[in-house]
Amino acid sequence: MIDFIKKEAFSFAFRLGKGESSQSPGMLVAVSFEGKKLEDLPDMEQAVNLERLSLRGCRLKKIPKWVCQLTKLKELDLGGNRIEEIPEQIGQLTALKRLNLSDNKIEMLPATIGQLTQLVSFRCFKNKLEFLPKEIGRLTRLVELHLYDNKLEYLPAEIGGMTQLSRLMLFDNDLTELPKEIGLLSHLSELSLFKNDIETLPAEIGQLTQLVSLRLYGNKLETLPEQIGSLVNLAALRVQKNNLKSVPAALGQLVHLTELRLDDNKLSEVPVELADLSHLTELRLDRNPMTHLPEKFATLAKTLQKLDLDWNSVENLPDALKQYKISE
Repeated sequence: MIDFIKKEAFSFAFRLGKGESSQSPGMLVAVSFEGKKLEDLPDMEQAVNLERLSLRGCRLKKIPKWVCQLTKLKELDLGGNRIEEIPEQIGQLTALKRLNLSDNKIEMLPATIGQLTQLVSFRCFKNKLEFLPKEIGRLTRLVELHLYDNKLEYLPAEIGGMTQLSRLMLFDNDLTELPKEIGLLSHLSELSLFKNDIETLPAEIGQLTQLVSLRLYGNKLETLPEQIGSLVNLAALRVQKNNLKSVPAALGQLVHLTELRLDDNKLSEVPVELADLSHLTELRLDRNPMTHLPEKFATLAKTLQKLDLDWNSVENLPDALKQYKISE
């Protein structure tokens, strides 16, 4: 996060902490201790003007108390440590715009996380979170939220308060459903939910009309809501490795779709309306119990670069599609 910080900044801060410099700690604006051992870290409590701090990979088991006293911090990177608990005092860092807590051992976030209302980027992936505090919904300026590779079982309804979110990464969790308030995230352009245990999607997902990428593969979906046809800006839809027995005809309304993955499901047929996807370049239907494709699918040959029907029993392909290689 703070890769622009020079090595000499560490040297300067280290000398300050050891009392080997006559310069004031208050002069520091950006410091990185990345990869330094815990015993090497000086007390930076007096660095009251510090705006950017990296403690990435410092083998920390807890956050040093002085960190939460640096109230002018705008960027804080604590990734790649062994931190198990986030202190309530984190809420004092109200100027923070970017916070990275990824790749630790954090099991819960304090309610005071909701006081960081200036945050635009929050990364807390590769931890052990099982739930989110409802106060997280107060982060109304958040643009990107990375919570993948945790143990989340549900999302609080208050997540709908993050109306500026553009990227929401929730893959590799234990989610079984989504709150209907997900539909309030009207600026969302990328939503990644793959490798969860989601069985159904709320109809409100159709309100996410700015979505460009929707990744749902590796869940337990048996159907998709008709409202998915309202995602008019969607370019990539990946729903492979689910339990889909049918897909709605409304998919044919996704006029900007270039990639559609429905492979490894239980589809015996697909709606003829998919032939209306005039910008489609990749269509994956392999590993389904399909026996035929609608004749109208021949129109897809105008744009398709890849058609995969491997491990199906499709016969009598439309002539225009016979150019695509199909394995028996």
